[in-house]
Amino acid sequence: MKNFKRAIFISTFICGSLAMPVVYADNVGNCTSEQHPFLQKMRERRGKKTRGIYSQLNLTEEQKKQLEHNRLKHREEMKAAFDGMRHYKEALNQEFMKPNPDMNKVKEVQSQVKALQAKIIDSRLSSIIEVRKILTPEQFAKFISLTQKHNGSPQPEEK
Repeated sequence: MKNFKRAIFISTFICGSLAMPVVYADNVGNCTSEQHPFLQKMRERRGKKTRGIYSQLNLTEEQKKQLEHNRLKHREEMKAAFDGMRHYKEALNQEFMKPNPDMNKVKEVQSQVKALQAKIIDSRLSSIIEVRKILTPEQFAKFISLTQKHNGSPQPEEK
């Protein structure tokens, strides 16, 4: 019985820890830039980086429109997925708070979370594939190089 209580406590702590960033992100996500100055600065920096990358790629107006459409579509998909993730993490947390958690329900929620994680990965991949279709091969290679440089990722070695 002592081990069971300990397992419940640890599980609750882990779920609570995982849910904190999601809850905080939701509160920040609902703020306007005036209500949250950090959010405004972050958006300005991201926009500046994007404009800098776009200017170095010499994009046509049509390419810019297509990339913006792709970005907005991907953003909506991510918002829906993270909203679902938040819902399932709350359900998991509520289940762990019960004196006798239903492990079948826990496993069901866990499988839903895994499905959403897979959906997020698939959406990211499809977005990258769409960018590849929009850009010329030279632009795409330069785009990858620039985004790796901006994100601090190691540059691939040229042979």
